[in-house]
Amino acid sequence: MSRDTVIAICGGCLSAAASLVILTGSLGGLVFAYLAPLPLLLAGLALGLRAALVACAAGTLVSVFIGGPNAAGVYLVISVIPVCITVRQALLNQTGSGG
Repeated sequence: MSRDTVIAICGGCLSAAASLVILTGSLGGLVFAYLAPLPLLLAGLALGLRAALVACAAGTLVSVFIGGPNAAGVYLVISVIPVCITVRQALLNQTGSGG
């Protein structure tokens, strides 16, 4: 397993954990829920679309196992889909070596 894959999996797990903190009912968990897409974006923009997809898959799996299917559905809609679209569009906007 490559270093990029490990970083992407860790980012996905961190994102899912931040997203699932809201299940505790604490007011501070709301801040973490807003910051949940950040590790996914960092992995995707730094390492590419493949790493973003790996991070999103890892985060979704963690959400399913910890929070159940409802929490995973919310995680998909709120974090995963916007991050995948944003990373894809950002990486398409790069200029090539020829200008």
